[in-house]
Amino acid sequence: MAQALLVVCDVCGSPAVQTVTLKVAARSYQKDVCQTHLDEMVQGARAPRRGRPRTKAAPVATRKTSRRKSSAKRKTSAAARKRAAS
Repeated sequence: MAQALLVVCDVCGSPAVQTVTLKVAARSYQKDVCQTHLDEMVQGARAPRRGRPRTKAAPVATRKTSRRKSSAKRKTSAAARKRAAS
């Protein structure tokens, strides 16, 4: 059996001609509107403008390499480990 889907205007209840997406406070809403209410929305609307131009990213700081421990420190550490183990 065939079924028909009838979309009606969310404002007045007459048959809708278009679904409009609105973004308000980082949330998206969709409204089905008839031609009358669509004309009202478009009449007071403005075209979106382009935002600020992209800027160059700051250069990434180079990572300094750590120095190798001297052999004297390694010997001291080895001696400390031996004392701790015994």
